[in-house]
Amino acid sequence: MSANRTSPLSTRGERPASDTDQILVPVVDISENPTVDWYTPRQFEQLYGYPYDAPETVVHPRTLEELGRERQLRLTEPRMDAFHRLARLWNGEAVRHGDVHLLADAIPSWSDVFGDLDQGQLEAMKTTVTPADEVFVQAFSEYDWATTEHRNRQFLKPTTILRRTVEYDLEERCRTLINERDEFPSLVGDPHEGLKHRVSVGLEVARATFEHGREVETYVDFGINQYTVDIVEREVHRTVLGEVLTDHNNNRLYRSTMAKLVDIGLPAVLVFDSRSTLRRVCNHWYDRGYDVPGAPFTSAPRMGWLREKFHDAAHDNTRDWVVEDVFTITQLWDQVFAEDPPRRRDVIALNW
Repeated sequence: MSANRTSPLSTRGERPASDTDQILVPVVDISENPTVDWYTPRQFEQLYGYPYDAPETVVHPRTLEELGRERQLRLTEPRMDAFHRLARLWNGEAVRHGDVHLLADAIPSWSDVFGDLDQGQLEAMKTTVTPADEVFVQAFSEYDWATTEHRNRQFLKPTTILRRTVEYDLEERCRTLINERDEFPSLVGDPHEGLKHRVSVGLEVARATFEHGREVETYVDFGINQYTVDIVEREVHRTVLGEVLTDHNNNRLYRSTMAKLVDIGLPAVLVFDSRSTLRRVCNHWYDRGYDVPGAPFTSAPRMGWLREKFHDAAHDNTRDWVVEDVFTITQLWDQVFAEDPPRRRDVIALNW
């Protein structure tokens, strides 16, 4: 094995910027002089002998069995009720005798959704957070990739939506448990999307329905190439596509979203989870040759100005741009619910 094939891309704190869509694995040494080495997945496996995301391939089967027993969750009646309630809430239904709905109740709290259940039983479903090693924090806290906490992942995790903390976003093992058991309804949506993405889809469905009177479908295999599209909005004489983009580190997915929209060629609406995500993704598209109106952005753009830019460019026959409107999740919430909100029963009746 040649040395250069397993040499790290960088031994400094900064994450290498050679191609930001490449997954890079940090290997941290927090001895006397803390360092971090960055490897591609192939380099990591060549160096350590197992895939970076599958350490179980080198763990003794008996140890794996013990770890598996520790991670098992006994499905008591309160926990079964909670998982069932969570699946229905995620799917756009009202729970607790119709009193609690994800959109109609403005992203309800944990207490709103699960408050009548045995909270001691539900604690084991939550991901726990502990502070990171102090040496690690002191050495690397200035870098974007570093975290000041470690998560013991269980079934539910906290996230932030509309500037509030929501405690029931899904971990992957929660999604797997719900979808693989007959006792629970299967979850609607992309198999890896989070609660921010799901809420954003619901909000755009509400806007398209109540503001434009469109007929709406979600998660549709669309067009000749059968692209999966988050939202398809149909009017009498035209069709509009909707896509939700949330913060992650895989720029390849962002590029595939734009390539899909350009290939289909229909008017589109984008919903971002924040203005900072919007800025980063639009600048990435611009760097890859797309004619993004107003780009490049040195700071998060004003949404009113950007919406006008996108609209004008989408209706300009001299430009190759299909996105005619753009929102953040916060702006979209205000668009639907701030001034003339729809009736509660109409929101609950939406199919998304």
